[in-house]
Amino acid sequence: MHMNSSLKWLLRVGLSLFLLTYVGYQAYRALYHPVRTQRVTISTVQDSITADAVALHQETLLQNTASGVIDYTRDNGERVSKGGVVANIYPTEQDAQNEQALQAVQDQITRLQNLGDTGSAGVTDVSVLDAALREDFLRLADQTAGSNLDGLSDAGTSLLNYLNRKQLATGAVSDFGGAIATLQKQADALKAKIGGAGQPLTAPVAGYFVQTADGYEGAYNVANIASIKPADVQKLLTEKVTPPSGAAGKVVSDFEWYVAALLTPNEAHRLAENGQVDLRFALSSEDAVPATVLALNPTGNQYAAVFLCSSMTQKLAVIRRQSVHIIIQSYTGLRVDNRYISVIGGKKGVFVQDGDTARFRTIVPVFSGNGYTISTVDPSDTGRLQVYDAIITNRDDLHDGELLQ
Repeated sequence: MHMNSSLKWLLRVGLSLFLLTYVGYQAYRALYHPVRTQRVTISTVQDSITADAVALHQETLLQNTASGVIDYTRDNGERVSKGGVVANIYPTEQDAQNEQALQAVQDQITRLQNLGDTGSAGVTDVSVLDAALREDFLRLADQTAGSNLDGLSDAGTSLLNYLNRKQLATGAVSDFGGAIATLQKQADALKAKIGGAGQPLTAPVAGYFVQTADGYEGAYNVANIASIKPADVQKLLTEKVTPPSGAAGKVVSDFEWYVAALLTPNEAHRLAENGQVDLRFALSSEDAVPATVLALNPTGNQYAAVFLCSSMTQKLAVIRRQSVHIIIQSYTGLRVDNRYISVIGGKKGVFVQDGDTARFRTIVPVFSGNGYTISTVDPSDTGRLQVYDAIITNRDDLHDGELLQ
Protein backbone atom coordinates (compact mmCIF):
# COMPACT_ATOMS: atom_id res chain seq x y z
CA MET A 1 0.00 0.00 0.00
CA HIS A 2 2.82 2.28 0.92
CA MET A 3 4.56 1.59 -2.43
CA ASN A 4 1.40 2.44 -4.41
CA SER A 5 1.12 5.81 -2.66
CA SER A 6 4.76 6.59 -3.39
CA LEU A 7 4.37 5.65 -7.03
CA LYS A 8 1.33 7.84 -7.40
CA TRP A 9 3.17 10.71 -5.78
CA LEU A 10 6.12 10.32 -8.17
CA LEU A 11 3.81 10.22 -11.17
CA ARG A 12 2.04 13.38 -10.03
CA VAL A 13 5.37 15.15 -9.54
CA GLY A 14 6.64 14.02 -12.94
CA LEU A 15 3.44 15.08 -14.69
CA SER A 16 3.54 18.45 -12.95
CA LEU A 17 7.15 19.04 -14.00
CA PHE A 18 6.33 18.11 -17.58
CA LEU A 19 3.36 20.49 -17.68
CA LEU A 20 5.41 23.31 -16.16
CA THR A 21 8.20 22.75 -18.68
CA TYR A 22 5.79 22.64 -21.62
CA VAL A 23 3.89 25.75 -20.53
CA GLY A 24 7.14 27.57 -19.86
CA TYR A 25 8.49 26.67 -23.32
CA GLN A 26 5.30 27.85 -25.02
CA ALA A 27 5.43 31.10 -23.04
CA TYR A 28 9.06 31.57 -24.03
CA ARG A 29 8.18 31.08 -27.70
CA ALA A 30 5.26 33.49 -27.47
CA LEU A 31 6.98 36.23 -25.53
CA TYR A 32 10.65 36.10 -26.56
CA HIS A 33 11.78 36.74 -30.15
CA PRO A 34 15.54 37.22 -30.41
CA VAL A 35 16.13 39.63 -33.29
CA ARG A 36 18.44 38.48 -36.05
CA THR A 37 19.75 41.06 -38.50
CA GLN A 38 21.80 41.44 -41.66
CA ARG A 39 24.01 44.45 -42.30
CA VAL A 40 23.46 46.40 -45.51
CA THR A 41 26.51 46.82 -47.76
CA ILE A 42 27.20 48.52 -51.06
CA SER A 43 27.62 46.14 -53.97
CA THR A 44 28.27 46.41 -57.71
CA VAL A 45 26.51 43.93 -59.98
CA GLN A 46 26.31 43.55 -63.72
CA ASP A 47 23.36 42.93 -65.98
CA SER A 48 25.02 40.62 -68.48
CA ILE A 49 24.56 37.84 -71.03
CA THR A 50 26.95 34.90 -71.43
CA ALA A 51 27.31 33.48 -74.94
CA ASP A 52 29.64 31.49 -77.16
CA ALA A 53 31.52 33.82 -79.49
CA VAL A 54 34.28 34.09 -82.06
CA ALA A 55 36.60 37.05 -82.69
CA LEU A 56 37.19 38.05 -86.31
CA HIS A 57 39.78 40.43 -87.73
CA GLN A 58 41.10 41.70 -91.03
CA GLU A 59 44.20 39.47 -91.12
CA THR A 60 47.14 38.93 -93.48
CA LEU A 61 49.27 35.80 -93.15
CA LEU A 62 53.07 35.91 -93.03
CA GLN A 63 54.41 33.18 -95.29
CA ASN A 64 57.82 31.70 -94.48
CA THR A 65 59.55 30.03 -97.42
CA ALA A 66 62.99 29.80 -95.78
CA SER A 67 64.14 26.82 -93.73
CA GLY A 68 65.55 27.28 -90.27
CA VAL A 69 64.56 28.43 -86.80
CA ILE A 70 62.35 31.49 -86.34
CA ASP A 71 63.37 33.99 -83.66
CA TYR A 72 60.56 36.51 -83.15
CA THR A 73 61.55 40.10 -82.45
CA ARG A 74 57.99 41.35 -81.92
CA ASP A 75 55.45 40.46 -79.22
CA ASN A 76 51.83 39.51 -79.83
CA GLY A 77 49.74 42.62 -80.35
CA GLU A 78 52.74 44.84 -81.02
CA ARG A 79 52.25 47.53 -83.64
CA VAL A 80 54.34 47.05 -86.80
CA SER A 81 54.79 49.07 -89.96
CA LYS A 82 54.72 47.66 -93.47
CA GLY A 83 58.11 46.09 -94.17
CA GLY A 84 59.07 46.11 -90.49
CA VAL A 85 61.09 43.13 -89.24
CA VAL A 86 59.03 40.84 -87.03
CA ALA A 87 61.42 37.87 -86.86
CA ASN A 88 64.79 36.55 -87.99
CA ILE A 89 65.34 33.05 -89.36
CA TYR A 90 68.58 31.29 -88.35
CA PRO A 91 70.12 28.08 -89.73
CA THR A 92 70.08 26.28 -86.34
CA GLU A 93 68.43 26.45 -82.93
CA GLN A 94 71.81 27.21 -81.36
CA ASP A 95 72.29 30.18 -83.66
CA ALA A 96 68.89 31.54 -82.58
CA GLN A 97 69.73 31.08 -78.89
CA ASN A 98 73.10 32.78 -79.34
CA GLU A 99 71.41 35.71 -81.09
CA GLN A 100 68.95 36.09 -78.20
CA ALA A 101 71.79 36.00 -75.69
CA LEU A 102 73.73 38.56 -77.75
CA GLN A 103 70.77 40.91 -77.81
CA ALA A 104 70.38 40.62 -74.03
CA VAL A 105 74.07 41.44 -73.47
CA GLN A 106 73.93 44.39 -75.86
CA ASP A 107 70.89 45.72 -74.02
CA GLN A 108 72.82 45.57 -70.74
CA ILE A 109 75.74 47.45 -72.32
CA THR A 110 73.40 50.15 -73.61
CA ARG A 111 71.75 50.63 -70.20
CA LEU A 112 75.11 50.92 -68.42
CA GLN A 113 76.41 53.36 -71.01
CA ASN A 114 73.30 55.49 -70.59
CA LEU A 115 73.80 55.55 -66.82
CA GLY A 116 77.40 56.69 -67.28
CA ASP A 117 76.32 59.44 -69.67
CA THR A 118 73.81 60.99 -67.23
CA GLY A 119 75.73 63.47 -65.14
CA SER A 120 72.83 63.73 -62.68
CA ALA A 121 73.23 60.14 -61.49
CA GLY A 122 75.85 61.10 -58.87
CA VAL A 123 73.58 63.68 -57.22
CA THR A 124 70.31 61.75 -57.30
CA ASP A 125 68.43 61.76 -53.98
CA VAL A 126 69.14 58.36 -52.42
CA SER A 127 65.80 58.36 -50.59
CA VAL A 128 64.02 58.65 -53.95
CA LEU A 129 66.02 55.72 -55.30
CA ASP A 130 65.27 53.63 -52.19
CA ALA A 131 61.55 54.29 -52.63
CA ALA A 132 61.73 53.27 -56.30
CA LEU A 133 63.70 50.14 -55.38
CA ARG A 134 61.09 49.09 -52.83
CA GLU A 135 58.27 49.66 -55.29
CA ASP A 136 59.96 47.64 -58.05
CA PHE A 137 60.92 44.86 -55.63
CA LEU A 138 57.34 44.53 -54.40
CA ARG A 139 56.03 44.58 -57.96
CA LEU A 140 58.49 41.85 -58.96
CA ALA A 141 57.62 39.74 -55.89
CA ASP A 142 53.88 40.15 -56.53
CA GLN A 143 54.16 39.06 -60.16
CA THR A 144 56.35 36.08 -59.23
CA ALA A 145 54.07 34.93 -56.39
CA GLY A 146 51.00 35.25 -58.58
CA SER A 147 52.57 33.38 -61.50
CA ASN A 148 51.98 36.52 -63.58
CA LEU A 149 54.75 36.54 -66.17
CA ASP A 150 53.44 39.59 -68.01
CA GLY A 151 55.94 42.39 -67.51
CA LEU A 152 58.21 40.21 -65.34
CA SER A 153 61.26 40.94 -67.49
CA ASP A 154 60.56 44.68 -67.49
CA ALA A 155 60.16 44.71 -63.70
CA GLY A 156 63.49 42.92 -63.25
CA THR A 157 65.23 45.29 -65.65
CA SER A 158 63.83 48.33 -63.84
CA LEU A 159 64.96 46.97 -60.46
CA LEU A 160 68.49 46.37 -61.76
CA ASN A 161 68.60 49.87 -63.26
CA TYR A 162 67.74 51.50 -59.92
CA LEU A 163 70.32 49.33 -58.12
CA ASN A 164 73.01 50.55 -60.54
CA ARG A 165 71.90 54.15 -60.14
CA LYS A 166 72.12 53.82 -56.36
CA GLN A 167 75.68 52.52 -56.64
CA LEU A 168 76.62 55.68 -58.57
CA ALA A 169 74.68 57.96 -56.22
CA THR A 170 76.31 56.53 -53.07
CA GLY A 171 79.79 56.38 -54.59
CA ALA A 172 79.97 52.59 -54.38
CA VAL A 173 81.23 52.75 -57.98
CA SER A 174 82.54 55.68 -59.99
CA ASP A 175 81.58 54.26 -63.37
CA PHE A 176 80.67 51.01 -65.10
CA GLY A 177 83.64 50.88 -67.47
CA GLY A 178 84.84 47.52 -66.14
CA ALA A 179 81.41 45.94 -66.32
CA ILE A 180 80.90 47.26 -69.86
CA ALA A 181 84.27 45.83 -70.97
CA THR A 182 83.36 42.40 -69.55
CA LEU A 183 79.98 42.45 -71.27
CA GLN A 184 81.60 43.49 -74.55
CA LYS A 185 83.86 40.43 -74.43
CA GLN A 186 80.77 38.25 -73.93
CA ALA A 187 79.12 39.92 -76.91
CA ASP A 188 82.17 39.35 -79.13
CA ALA A 189 82.27 35.67 -78.13
CA LEU A 190 78.60 35.22 -78.96
CA LYS A 191 79.03 36.92 -82.34
CA ALA A 192 81.79 34.46 -83.20
CA LYS A 193 79.48 31.51 -82.38
CA ILE A 194 76.64 32.60 -84.63
CA GLY A 195 76.90 30.64 -87.85
CA GLY A 196 75.33 33.27 -90.06
CA ALA A 197 73.22 36.38 -90.08
CA GLY A 198 69.52 35.85 -89.55
CA GLN A 199 67.27 36.19 -92.56
CA PRO A 200 64.68 38.88 -91.74
CA LEU A 201 60.94 38.15 -91.92
CA THR A 202 58.99 41.35 -92.58
CA ALA A 203 55.38 42.41 -92.19
CA PRO A 204 53.49 42.53 -95.52
CA VAL A 205 51.14 45.25 -94.19
CA ALA A 206 50.99 47.63 -91.26
CA GLY A 207 49.01 46.54 -88.21
CA TYR A 208 49.26 44.41 -85.08
CA PHE A 209 51.56 41.40 -85.21
CA VAL A 210 50.55 37.95 -83.95
CA GLN A 211 53.10 35.13 -83.80
CA THR A 212 50.65 32.32 -84.63
CA ALA A 213 48.03 31.43 -87.23
CA ASP A 214 45.07 29.25 -86.23
CA GLY A 215 43.24 28.58 -89.50
CA TYR A 216 40.42 31.07 -88.98
CA GLU A 217 42.17 33.67 -91.10
CA GLY A 218 39.82 34.31 -94.01
CA ALA A 219 37.19 31.91 -92.62
CA TYR A 220 34.66 34.73 -92.95
CA ASN A 221 34.96 37.93 -94.95
CA VAL A 222 34.75 40.68 -92.33
CA ALA A 223 33.66 43.11 -95.05
CA ASN A 224 30.28 41.33 -94.80
CA ILE A 225 30.25 40.98 -91.00
CA ALA A 226 27.19 43.21 -90.52
CA SER A 227 25.04 40.69 -92.40
CA ILE A 228 26.39 37.49 -90.83
CA LYS A 229 23.71 34.86 -90.14
CA PRO A 230 23.27 32.56 -87.12
CA ALA A 231 24.22 29.58 -89.29
CA ASP A 232 27.50 31.30 -90.21
CA VAL A 233 28.31 31.93 -86.55
CA GLN A 234 27.38 28.35 -85.65
CA LYS A 235 29.76 27.06 -88.32
CA LEU A 236 32.59 29.24 -87.03
CA LEU A 237 31.97 28.02 -83.48
CA THR A 238 31.84 24.31 -84.29
CA GLU A 239 33.97 23.61 -87.35
CA LYS A 240 37.44 22.17 -86.94
CA VAL A 241 40.15 24.24 -88.58
CA THR A 242 43.76 23.46 -89.38
CA PRO A 243 46.56 26.04 -89.05
CA PRO A 244 47.90 26.91 -92.50
CA SER A 245 51.23 25.30 -93.38
CA GLY A 246 54.17 27.61 -93.91
CA ALA A 247 52.61 30.46 -91.93
CA ALA A 248 54.95 32.22 -89.50
CA GLY A 249 52.27 34.44 -88.01
CA LYS A 250 49.92 37.15 -89.20
CA VAL A 251 49.23 40.87 -89.07
CA VAL A 252 45.87 42.23 -87.94
CA SER A 253 45.68 45.15 -90.32
CA ASP A 254 42.88 47.15 -88.69
CA PHE A 255 42.52 48.36 -85.12
CA GLU A 256 38.80 47.66 -85.41
CA TRP A 257 37.79 44.02 -84.96
CA TYR A 258 34.59 42.08 -84.41
CA VAL A 259 33.02 39.56 -82.07
CA ALA A 260 30.17 37.39 -83.38
CA ALA A 261 27.96 35.54 -80.88
CA LEU A 262 24.83 33.37 -80.89
CA LEU A 263 21.94 34.67 -78.77
CA THR A 264 18.39 33.60 -78.00
CA PRO A 265 15.53 36.01 -78.85
CA ASN A 266 15.13 36.99 -75.19
CA GLU A 267 18.84 37.79 -74.93
CA ALA A 268 18.87 39.73 -78.20
CA HIS A 269 15.88 41.83 -77.12
CA ARG A 270 17.94 43.12 -74.19
CA LEU A 271 20.34 44.74 -76.67
CA ALA A 272 19.92 47.52 -79.20
CA GLU A 273 21.85 48.18 -82.39
CA ASN A 274 24.41 50.98 -81.91
CA GLY A 275 24.14 50.46 -78.15
CA GLN A 276 27.26 50.36 -75.99
CA VAL A 277 28.31 47.28 -74.00
CA ASP A 278 31.46 45.85 -72.42
CA LEU A 279 32.84 42.43 -73.36
CA ARG A 280 34.73 40.28 -70.88
CA PHE A 281 36.31 37.12 -72.32
CA ALA A 282 36.15 34.08 -70.05
CA LEU A 283 39.61 32.72 -70.89
CA SER A 284 41.45 36.04 -70.85
CA SER A 285 42.74 38.12 -67.94
CA GLU A 286 42.23 41.27 -70.02
CA ASP A 287 39.92 43.93 -68.62
CA ALA A 288 36.46 44.37 -70.11
CA VAL A 289 36.57 45.68 -73.68
CA PRO A 290 34.20 48.50 -74.73
CA ALA A 291 32.15 47.54 -77.79
CA THR A 292 29.28 48.74 -79.97
CA VAL A 293 26.38 46.50 -80.99
CA LEU A 294 26.84 46.52 -84.76
CA ALA A 295 24.10 44.10 -85.80
CA LEU A 296 21.41 41.75 -84.48
CA ASN A 297 20.44 39.35 -87.28
CA PRO A 298 17.61 36.85 -86.59
CA THR A 299 16.92 33.50 -88.17
CA GLY A 300 14.28 31.34 -86.54
CA ASN A 301 14.88 31.18 -82.80
CA GLN A 302 18.48 32.41 -82.97
CA TYR A 303 20.20 35.76 -83.39
CA ALA A 304 23.65 36.50 -84.72
CA ALA A 305 24.94 39.41 -82.64
CA VAL A 306 27.93 41.37 -83.94
CA PHE A 307 30.02 43.65 -81.71
CA LEU A 308 32.55 46.20 -82.96
CA CYS A 309 35.69 46.64 -80.82
CA SER A 310 38.25 49.41 -81.26
CA SER A 311 41.05 48.53 -78.85
CA MET A 312 43.94 46.11 -79.24
CA THR A 313 46.40 44.63 -76.73
CA GLN A 314 48.76 41.65 -76.60
CA LYS A 315 46.08 39.52 -74.93
CA LEU A 316 43.25 40.61 -77.20
CA ALA A 317 45.31 39.93 -80.31
CA VAL A 318 45.25 36.17 -79.71
CA ILE A 319 41.58 35.82 -78.72
CA ARG A 320 39.58 33.71 -81.12
CA ARG A 321 36.82 31.33 -79.97
CA GLN A 322 35.59 31.36 -76.39
CA SER A 323 32.77 32.29 -74.04
CA VAL A 324 32.11 36.01 -73.60
CA HIS A 325 30.22 37.97 -70.96
CA ILE A 326 28.25 40.77 -72.62
CA ILE A 327 27.90 43.41 -69.90
CA ILE A 328 24.86 45.55 -70.66
CA GLN A 329 24.95 47.72 -67.54
CA SER A 330 26.68 47.90 -64.17
CA TYR A 331 24.75 48.91 -61.07
CA THR A 332 26.16 50.05 -57.73
CA GLY A 333 23.92 50.37 -54.68
CA LEU A 334 22.59 48.68 -51.58
CA ARG A 335 22.16 44.93 -51.97
CA VAL A 336 18.95 43.64 -50.34
CA ASP A 337 17.78 40.03 -50.10
CA ASN A 338 14.32 39.81 -51.69
CA ARG A 339 13.05 37.66 -48.79
CA TYR A 340 13.10 40.66 -46.48
CA ILE A 341 11.36 43.19 -48.74
CA SER A 342 7.84 44.31 -47.76
CA VAL A 343 5.35 46.65 -49.45
CA ILE A 344 3.68 49.14 -47.13
CA GLY A 345 1.55 52.00 -48.37
CA GLY A 346 2.54 51.16 -51.93
CA LYS A 347 6.26 51.56 -51.14
CA LYS A 348 8.87 48.83 -51.13
CA GLY A 349 11.16 48.64 -48.14
CA VAL A 350 12.57 46.61 -45.27
CA PHE A 351 12.41 46.71 -41.49
CA VAL A 352 15.63 47.65 -39.72
CA GLN A 353 16.62 47.58 -36.08
CA ASP A 354 16.96 51.05 -34.56
CA GLY A 355 17.98 50.41 -30.97
CA ASP A 356 15.05 48.46 -29.51
CA THR A 357 12.61 49.65 -32.18
CA ALA A 358 11.72 48.37 -35.67
CA ARG A 359 11.75 51.04 -38.37
CA PHE A 360 10.47 50.73 -41.94
CA ARG A 361 13.03 52.03 -44.46
CA THR A 362 12.09 52.43 -48.12
CA ILE A 363 14.19 51.24 -51.05
CA VAL A 364 14.38 52.47 -54.65
CA PRO A 365 15.22 49.42 -56.82
CA VAL A 366 17.39 49.96 -59.89
CA PHE A 367 18.12 46.30 -60.64
CA SER A 368 16.70 42.91 -59.61
CA GLY A 369 18.88 39.84 -59.84
CA ASN A 370 18.48 36.22 -58.78
CA GLY A 371 17.04 36.61 -55.28
CA TYR A 372 18.30 40.12 -54.61
CA THR A 373 17.60 43.77 -55.40
CA ILE A 374 19.99 46.70 -55.82
CA SER A 375 18.64 49.95 -54.35
CA THR A 376 19.96 53.47 -54.91
CA VAL A 377 21.91 55.25 -52.17
CA ASP A 378 20.71 58.61 -50.82
CA PRO A 379 22.32 59.54 -47.47
CA SER A 380 20.18 62.71 -47.25
CA ASP A 381 16.89 60.75 -47.14
CA THR A 382 16.47 59.54 -43.54
CA GLY A 383 13.44 57.49 -44.47
CA ARG A 384 15.41 55.44 -46.98
CA LEU A 385 17.60 52.41 -46.33
CA GLN A 386 21.24 53.34 -45.67
CA VAL A 387 24.54 51.47 -45.77
CA TYR A 388 25.25 49.51 -42.56
CA ASP A 389 21.59 49.50 -41.52
CA ALA A 390 20.63 46.23 -39.78
CA ILE A 391 17.80 44.52 -41.70
CA ILE A 392 15.61 42.34 -39.46
CA THR A 393 15.62 38.86 -41.00
CA ASN A 394 13.48 36.69 -38.68
CA ARG A 395 10.28 38.68 -38.22
CA ASP A 396 7.49 39.09 -40.77
CA ASP A 397 4.84 40.57 -38.49
CA LEU A 398 6.39 43.97 -37.79
CA HIS A 399 5.08 47.51 -38.12
CA ASP A 400 6.94 50.81 -38.11
CA GLY A 401 7.81 51.92 -34.59
CA GLU A 402 7.13 48.53 -32.99
CA LEU A 403 9.09 47.85 -29.82
CA LEU A 404 11.33 44.82 -30.25
CA GLN A 405 11.14 42.30 -27.39
